[in-house]
Amino acid sequence: MLTKIAWANEYLLGVSTRTMRNESATMRTKTAIIITMFLTIAPIAWAQTPTPPDPKQAEAAKTQRKLLDDRAAVIKPLPTELKWQQIPWLTDLTEGQRLAKEEKRPIFLWASGDDPLERC
Repeated sequence: MLTKIAWANEYLLGVSTRTMRNESATMRTKTAIIITMFLTIAPIAWAQTPTPPDPKQAEAAKTQRKLLDDRAAVIKPLPTELKWQQIPWLTDLTEGQRLAKEEKRPIFLWASGDDPLERC
């Protein structure tokens, strides 16, 4: 037997008590999920708040960058050492033979049976 409130809800609003309980449980579940997401994501977002750089760290970074640039300058090839990259190398032998005949030049053939990066 329905209580007077349940009967009134069902009669006047067209909503049964069971439906109201299910909607209430669904709303509690959604609220719990939202709160859990907020409590999980908020600390991560706050932890990533940028801080102003420390002048000592900035100076150390500049010094480190200068040291790396100096090392790179020693290792980096000079433009005169990179002239071989301007040569129009061919990978097709027949095309190379045709071009050598046209220009009356010798053929430089590089052949290897191994992977060039493999152990000698």
